[in-house]
Amino acid sequence: MRLIVLLCTFLISYSVFSYEVKGILKNLDHSNTILEGESFNAQINIWPMVEENLNNVKDVLVGKTFLDHFYIASVSNIKFSENNSDVIIVYAKLVLTTAYQNKSVFIWTYKSLTIPFEIENINPVKNDLEKDFIILSQESGGDKLKRMWPYIVIALVVIIVITPLAIRYRKLRILKMERQRVILSWRERFKNAQTRTDIENIYKTRDEWLKLIGGETPPILEFFQKLDLIQYKKEWSDIEEHQVMEAYDDIRGIF
Repeated sequence: MRLIVLLCTFLISYSVFSYEVKGILKNLDHSNTILEGESFNAQINIWPMVEENLNNVKDVLVGKTFLDHFYIASVSNIKFSENNSDVIIVYAKLVLTTAYQNKSVFIWTYKSLTIPFEIENINPVKNDLEKDFIILSQESGGDKLKRMWPYIVIALVVIIVITPLAIRYRKLRILKMERQRVILSWRERFKNAQTRTDIENIYKTRDEWLKLIGGETPPILEFFQKLDLIQYKKEWSDIEEHQVMEAYDDIRGIF
């Protein structure tokens, strides 16, 4: 008998508590006329909600149908009222999904609670186009920027680090390609040199090509010595020309 009395007391208390919780949905925009499919800023008050987890309430609201006629696209802020800690205040972006007329009862179910709502400053208007509405993200530009800011910072850091390296790499590549072009040019000149004029021109421009191969080597010094002995002669004898060409052949393939 005592168990039955306790059970009845619990059910009566639970029922009373359920209907003690109330809510208000208020349009915060200047115009109270809301067309089906339009979004608007709203404030939702729910009380008493003592020590309720705000994140749980937010998760139940965002992205869900609300009071059968609205869709909660986003929640910008949720908090307990500074004047009454039993009241949860939610600032949200809502979309009117279906217009209603002469409706006085609006119910929101939260956990096991059935919460009646009043609606203020909303005059719903039916959309004559009678289209199905696609609910898009209602994030504000500030919210998107805040969410993307870490990625922007990372991208800037990557750009700052990589750009000088990329520029340096490009410069080195250009220098390398230019050096390779010069070496190929000298390779052709050395390979095709056959006459006294060709040999003497290579000797005269030695400062240009020596720095490309890293300086003088014994075969190069031998060639210089042979040429120094006879370069000022008007005519070379066959033996002198042979000695110079033989010394030159030793360095013909240095490139």
